[in-house]
Formats: sequence, structure tokens, C-alpha cells
Amino acid sequence: MKQSAKKSCAATKGNGTACGAAALPGSQFCFFHDPAKAAARRQAQSAGGLANRMATLPADAPDVKVEDAADVVKLLSATINQTRRGEVDPRVANAVGYLANIVLAATASANWKTGSPNWKRWLKTGGNQRERAG
Repeated sequence: MKQSAKKSCAATKGNGTACGAAALPGSQFCFFHDPAKAAARRQAQSAGGLANRMATLPADAPDVKVEDAADVVKLLSATINQTRRGEVDPRVANAVGYLANIVLAATASANWKTGSPNWKRWLKTGGNQRERAG
């Protein structure tokens, strides 16, 4: 059987064990322990941090009015399109959707308390919106 010609990294980890990663060609160290690669490691870490940054709207983006279902539909439509274009991270869009649901629930509760005719109609039909009160 052939033995592997790859050398292991000569560095010792912080816990005292050998690194075990493959050494770079022409070096006794892996990428993470090679002193000659320190600048390349910093550059890779910086690029990785920038690549993982969450896409959000700029701080000066105008506020949106969200007071009723029509406003929620407009907000969600805009958020869906911004997410599709990569302007908003899906995690941010998920939070917007969650908060929009809370607005809808609060609006429904306020309408219920004020005796909105729409709610009365909904109750009369047993929640079946296809039936019309008459």
C-alpha cells in the first residue's frame, strides 16, 4: 500500500493537541497556522464577514404606515419584492411578516371592540366570508 505523501500541520492547538490539518505545499503548517499566511487569513476573515452581512434597507428609508389590512398588503408586497431582489434578507422579511400579522390581529381586535359592521357580518355568517349578510 502507498502511504500518503501529505504532511500534517506542525502546529499545536491551544488545548495542547496536534493540529492534524494538511500542511500547505512547501510549508510545515496549514493555512490557519502558517505565519506567512497571516495577511491572507485576515483578508479572508474580512471578506467572509462582509459576505455574511444581513441585507437591510438603508437607515434613511422612509417609514411606512401600517394601520389596516390594505397597508399590510402593500408592506408585504414591497417586502416580497425587496427580498426577491436581494435588498432585504429573508430573515428580515420573516420578521416583517410576523409583525404584520400582529398588526392585523390588533386591528381586528380594535374593530371587534368598536363593533365594526364587518365583524358583525362575519359572526352572522359563522366565519364564512362567501355568504353575504342581507
